Amino acid sequence: MDSHPPTPPPERRRDDAVRVIGDRWSAAAHEVKDFLTRRRVPYRAYDPDTSHEARGLLAAVPQAERGDLPVVLFPDGTCPG
Repeated sequence: MDSHPPTPPPERRRDDAVRVIGDRWSAAAHEVKDFLTRRRVPYRAYDPDTSHEARGLLAAVPQAERGDLPVVLFPDGTCPG
């Protein structure tokens, strides 16, 4: 049995930055962005209310895998559990 997760589809593999998808004024999204900033982890923030790309990224992640907003996507397209 293969122990590696399946390769995410191309639409979930954009660049080397972590992607944070959440409402612009969400306290939880700001906590995630502050955490990444303190650790100097490059990220891109997306607001699903204003970004077609954010909605596309969310649509590519199964609801059971992503949970509620904010959603964090690693550069390889996976979502932390």
